[in-house]
Amino acid sequence: MFDVHLLPLVAYPPIEKNQMSLARISPIKQRFPLKILPLAISLLLMIFVTGWLPEPVSASSVQLQESRSRPFPRETRVAENTAKAEEEQFRQLISEGLAAFHDNNYQLSRTKLLEARSLRPESPEVAEALAQVEEVITLAGIDKLRQEALEAEQSEDWQRALLLYMDALAIDKKLQFAIQGKKRAVQQANLATRIQYVIANPQIMESDEQLNNAILVLREAQEIEPKGPKLAAQTKELEKLIQLAQATVTITIESDGLTEIAVYRVGKLGRFSERELHLRPGIYTVLGTRNGYKDFRKKIVVKSSEEPLHITVTCRDEI
Repeated sequence: MFDVHLLPLVAYPPIEKNQMSLARISPIKQRFPLKILPLAISLLLMIFVTGWLPEPVSASSVQLQESRSRPFPRETRVAENTAKAEEEQFRQLISEGLAAFHDNNYQLSRTKLLEARSLRPESPEVAEALAQVEEVITLAGIDKLRQEALEAEQSEDWQRALLLYMDALAIDKKLQFAIQGKKRAVQQANLATRIQYVIANPQIMESDEQLNNAILVLREAQEIEPKGPKLAAQTKELEKLIQLAQATVTITIESDGLTEIAVYRVGKLGRFSERELHLRPGIYTVLGTRNGYKDFRKKIVVKSSEEPLHITVTCRDEI
């Protein structure tokens, strides 16, 4: 506080009461409410007399604030120890990954290097090592598919071989062994399917068209390479079935010379007393017609191992 009695005395001309202009008072009233005006005047007088100002910010106080913002020595040591431990772990994982790689344990090597990358995602050292491991794993996978496909071929499991070659091409569509293997497997698999169908359904060869198809399949099976023991056995069985389908059985038809005779799948034979037909195995229908008489119809089944057949075809029942 200061002593007001020490202020220098200044003579001012006397001002009579109520002579102050309202125009001069109103700005002060607008700035300061009348209740706080004395306090404001006191503060101004104190600043004027004592020269008091807010204390400036010193350099020492700035340094104090900076020192407070810096970590404590203990925190610094903890951070340094953590970084050192992380570095040691990173180097250990790299070392274990490379050791596993040289031991041909590529999956373990990949696992270790991935753990190292999780510690340092931007490490070029890890990226290069992982690229080498991935390449070796890919090549090993392709080689495994090739070996398994060859084994499937040797066992004449052409469907499995086809799938393995397609898996290899999914990795690299330019693999020549897979391209050639796929072509070979498709051809063999299709042939095996057609042979098996004819063997399981030999009756389809009663049709001339189906018999000709079976003959084409047989020729393809005889020419294809490679030919394993399974295909060789199927080829022989197909050849035997075709021979049986081509074999004919003698059918002797007797008639009265008055009945018109026709055999479905053979044609019209006309009127005769006796005639021999040589028919392949299958089902045939013999039809006899004569004006004024009921038709004669008979179905005959011709089998390859059957002895010659004799049938009589005459229309005897008058209408």
